[in-house]
Amino acid sequence: MPLWIPVALAAAAIIAVNPFPVRSFGTIDYWFSSIKVAAIAVRAAGADPIRRGDPGYGRHLDRDGDGVGCE
Repeated sequence: MPLWIPVALAAAAIIAVNPFPVRSFGTIDYWFSSIKVAAIAVRAAGADPIRRGDPGYGRHLDRDGDGVGCE
């Protein structure tokens, strides 16, 4: 995927939320922070992405061929 696509999507998201009241940003920030904390907890629990050689690894899980599945 070209780099400009995710950049354009992020810019569109920022523009889309711009008219919301400030109170909404606090709510949105809370949920994004919760997602980040959950991701950190999952990694700390040892649920990192599956790597080549790990049980359960399959080439179908590694679309970009870098040896890391489900990233």
